[in-house]
Amino acid sequence: MRHRKKHLKLKGSISHRKALLSNLATELFRHKTIKTTYTKAKALSRLAERLLTEAKKQTLASQRKIISNLHNKEVAKKIFKEAKELQQGGGYTKVLKLPCRHGDNSPMAIV
Repeated sequence: MRHRKKHLKLKGSISHRKALLSNLATELFRHKTIKTTYTKAKALSRLAERLLTEAKKQTLASQRKIISNLHNKEVAKKIFKEAKELQQGGGYTKVLKLPCRHGDNSPMAIV
């Protein structure tokens, strides 16, 4: 049973999942959109929402938390500059479904 399990497994260890999501989030904030599988996109969307909400606080603790998640100071500074203009309470990311990939027929999405 999956009661109280909030994360998606993504086939790997905990450290691999954290590194994967960190890299995907860094590329998402760098390029504004990213194309990946649907399950990775759903997990990435949750992380990106949390990071943007944290960046809206504009404190030193939130800066350190974001840098520790992304491992890239330039992208973290970019998030903080953009988060100043955000007025909405959530819903910063959107996951759009794409046709399945030809090689292994996995569902794809754009975040």
